[in-house]
Amino acid sequence: MMIGLFTLTHLPFMIIPASAESGQTGITLSFPVISQDPSNLHGYRGCIWYQPTRFAGKHVQLYFDAAYAHYWVHYSALGKNSLSIYSASPIARFYFFDNNPKIKPFIDLSIGVSYLSETRLADRRFGMHFAFQDLISLGIVFGDKHQVTLSGSVIHYSNGSLAKTNAGITIPLLINVGYRF
Repeated sequence: MMIGLFTLTHLPFMIIPASAESGQTGITLSFPVISQDPSNLHGYRGCIWYQPTRFAGKHVQLYFDAAYAHYWVHYSALGKNSLSIYSASPIARFYFFDNNPKIKPFIDLSIGVSYLSETRLADRRFGMHFAFQDLISLGIVFGDKHQVTLSGSVIHYSNGSLAKTNAGITIPLLINVGYRF
């Protein structure tokens, strides 16, 4: 467990190369707007991402992110009121078209791994600390150098029925704001 936690907390420093010429890096901050499971979920998510140059095509790109999220519910007598989530995932980005030099719409698809600091949140029982992170985003990249990203995501954490209980967390609308360095 400690090795996994160490890896997730130090992953951003392992995946980002010393030379910026071998890829691009950026950060993204996310906030849940609509939550479903549980319905009164609040919090934030921050990630650092890296895109190797060799995985950057004109319409399809692959990049990797390492994230930390902290979510909470207002008072619950049924269990823990907050948890932290550490995750790492590959993300495939597909650009719809490239005819506007300043704005590029895209869709992101991702399945990654995550570590949940708690196995319960309010009445939700996750069954284990390990979970998969599924993410689908629609957004735009804009700016003179395409350095700003604005998107909306659906994110879901679940252990994929690897444990007896698998309540999961579902956020149908997560707003993301990102910046590429």
